Amino acid sequence: MPALLPHGRVARAGNFSFRSMTAASLHRGRLWAILGLALVVRLVVCGGLEWMLANRWQREFVVPGDADNYWHLAGDIAEGENYAMFEPPRQVLRMPGFPALLACFRLLGGDRLWFARLCLAIVGVGCCWLTYLLGKELYDADVGCWAALGAAVSPALVGSSPLVLSETTFAAMLLVSLWCGVKLIKSLTATEHDWIFWSITCGVACAGACYVRPSWLLAVPGLAVLLPCLIQPRLRALLAGLMMTASMFAALLPWGLRNQHVTGHFVVTTLWMGPSLYDGLHPGATGESDMAFYDRENLMNTGMTEFEMDRHYRQLAWSFAFENPGRACELAIKKFWRYWSPWPNAEQFGNLALRLAIAVGSIATIGLAVIGLLSSRTRSDPWRWIIPLGPIVYLSLLHLFFVGSMRYRLPAEYALLVLSAEGWLTWRGRRGDTAMTSAGTSSTSTST
Repeated sequence: MPALLPHGRVARAGNFSFRSMTAASLHRGRLWAILGLALVVRLVVCGGLEWMLANRWQREFVVPGDADNYWHLAGDIAEGENYAMFEPPRQVLRMPGFPALLACFRLLGGDRLWFARLCLAIVGVGCCWLTYLLGKELYDADVGCWAALGAAVSPALVGSSPLVLSETTFAAMLLVSLWCGVKLIKSLTATEHDWIFWSITCGVACAGACYVRPSWLLAVPGLAVLLPCLIQPRLRALLAGLMMTASMFAALLPWGLRNQHVTGHFVVTTLWMGPSLYDGLHPGATGESDMAFYDRENLMNTGMTEFEMDRHYRQLAWSFAFENPGRACELAIKKFWRYWSPWPNAEQFGNLALRLAIAVGSIATIGLAVIGLLSSRTRSDPWRWIIPLGPIVYLSLLHLFFVGSMRYRLPAEYALLVLSAEGWLTWRGRRGDTAMTSAGTSSTSTST
């Protein structure tokens, strides 16, 4: 207790507390300035996008197909209609998380797309704040602030924020799940029972990410396997992984039961995986998305159910890959390049200045992340590279099978910016000397 310490020791503790308060106030001020900058930049882009759509492109959406689907399903939710599209109805086409968010925007602002884009831009600002929290939890507030600044001004992340697409919302949920994961990792080495709370919370947060994009589903069992490999006591880490996985599937259970009710099959994600997989693995595939085959074949009009159609395309895709391994590997290389391309692949983003700005931002992010990966602080704790690097590598491997695009990389770039921020500080010669796993112990000994 401070009152039992010698006078000089109390004074030093008091000075440390004052300095800590001053540093905390400084970081809060910086964070508010960064979030303000993020908001202003995104509002400017939002206004410019609205003008371009109305006056140059004469259409409602930058990426019409996906955005049309999301907007239609959001209307179904807002109006209490059946969650389905097309005829015959496809009732398990999309996960409901992003349409539900859009439905909230439609309830608040009506069918005004500019209002939805404005709200999505604010979600992008929220991603900057979550990036700060992740950086602070993994390293310190300095890394958090620099990572948030990178997210605030990244041309690719700024430009994608107001689009009526799920990437930014998925990024937000991804960051929440990663932050909860760090909290879980720290709690597993402590003596308290917080690890039980954080195991469940992390699982539910991961389910929230899956409700937006099902691609995060397999990452959770992967983390559950890593925990007992890297953390002791192993039994506690094993139990935490099991609880995290179980809580994720429990949170996804309502959606699976709904799908059981409408299709007769328990489906925990969607019935769009088959066509998506075939889009990336078929004789005419190029690595780029081209769903013309789906409309051309129109299998559901031949009497197939949505479930049967999904299984049919899955089987065709895997058969093509096994019968043509060379071509499948060639396609994987093309998808890999499209995913890691520093500039956008889609023709909608063909403007040279735009491509150049995004390329510079992407190269800087990845280059600094490599420096951050080699820093002494990162090498001192494996979780400091597993957490920020894991999502972007995981999604990269996933899209070796599906189609590849820079667009699918963007949600994971927020987390990667934590490594970029550490790389920037390392390059400037500012390094810390404590590992993430010892942060809790250090703060406790200081306070006592």
